[in-house]
This record gives sequence, structure tokens and C-alpha cells, in this order.
Amino acid sequence: MKNIFLISVLLLSVSILFGQEKNTANNLDNILKQLSLTSEQKEQIDLIKGKYEGNKKALHTSTPSTLDNKEEIQAKFKENREIQRKKMVEIRSLLTKEQKVKMRKLRGAKKIKKE
Repeated sequence: MKNIFLISVLLLSVSILFGQEKNTANNLDNILKQLSLTSEQKEQIDLIKGKYEGNKKALHTSTPSTLDNKEEIQAKFKENREIQRKKMVEIRSLLTKEQKVKMRKLRGAKKIKKE
């Protein structure tokens, strides 16, 4: 019974994570639309998003169908967060200082750090 509960919780966690990725992508797209990007920035951001989308798909296909290894699942969550972080670092590197400030405000950041 304990194993069934654990598996149920892990399945729910995975489904929530993958659902959040879709919401995160939609939120990012909405934010980027508000930044007055140049056509060059838009093209470069599309390339970055495409590059990392391939990484996420590879990660998702490697997700185990039986979720009996908690450490393996945690490692996948961590890997996914790292993919998202790298993507955002690359995208932010293309933005002007004003666009970065506006992006932070749109994302709800409380403090604005110097980059």
C-alpha cells in the first residue's frame, strides 16, 4: 500500500512538473511579447528556445515509465531546472538593460540585480 501511495505521489509530481513547463513557456512568450524585441532578437530567441526544446524532449523521453527510484526522478527534476536556467541566461544575454529591467518586473522580481 505504501508503494502504491509513493508511486501515485511521484506520478502526480511528474505530471505537475511537465504541466508547469508548458505554463512557463507560455508565460515566457507573453513576457517576451511585451519587451519590444527587435527582429534580430526575436530570431535569436527562437533559435535558443528551439535548442533547449530539443534538450527537454530528450529528457522527457528518458523519464522512466515505472517511478520506483526517487533519486532518479529528483535528478530529472534538477536536470530540467538546469535546462530552464541555461535557456534564460542565454535569452537575457540578448536583451538590452531596459528590456532586462522590464522582464524582471513582468516576472514579478522584487529586487533588481545588476548584471
